[in-house]
Amino acid sequence: MKKILFVLVLIAGAIFSLFYGSHGGSCQSQQVTIESPSETKMVFPVVENKTTETAMDAIKTEKVKVREEKEGKKETIERTEVARDEVKEKADKNIETISPTIIHMESEIYKKHRKRIVVFNHLKHADYACGECHHDTKGAPLTQEMIQTQGIDKCSKCHNKVGKRPAGLSKKDRLSYHKEALHKSCKGCHRKVRKEGKVAPVTCKGCHTN
Repeated sequence: MKKILFVLVLIAGAIFSLFYGSHGGSCQSQQVTIESPSETKMVFPVVENKTTETAMDAIKTEKVKVREEKEGKKETIERTEVARDEVKEKADKNIETISPTIIHMESEIYKKHRKRIVVFNHLKHADYACGECHHDTKGAPLTQEMIQTQGIDKCSKCHNKVGKRPAGLSKKDRLSYHKEALHKSCKGCHRKVRKEGKVAPVTCKGCHTN
């Protein structure tokens, strides 16, 4: 009877090993020792499934990634806000240098000025858009924000010709002369506001008073 029981245990062990041995990829095996009636020790694998533990580890890892992404986005937003504040602060500091209250309209492109230097009250003209006078190299008006962040070039950088302009020039070519460009800008605007009932000089003595 003991021999029959021993044989049955051997057969059951073999079947157990064959069945669970084929699923060893996702499982972790331990060993359990069974003693037969004849004191012979037999070893059978005990299978421990790790699927649940692996899934929990994956969930924890994903939560960590999501938290890190949120913290990274928050840090990026904070850096952007700081940079924007720095740009605004620099722009505010540059207002006084870019937009002085009084401008003496003398230019180094002239060897000698034939008339008195125009003293331009910039603050008095602050109600008008910057683009009324200031423009880029293509003639497009400049905004206050563009001037504060990029600065502006002197008129003489483009309107750099001096002396009396020759007759027969086109309107565009006339503007290459410094005097022509400034007179067109200032006198043209003054004539327009005079029609609105405002006081604005249009003669030589009205501007060259210094």
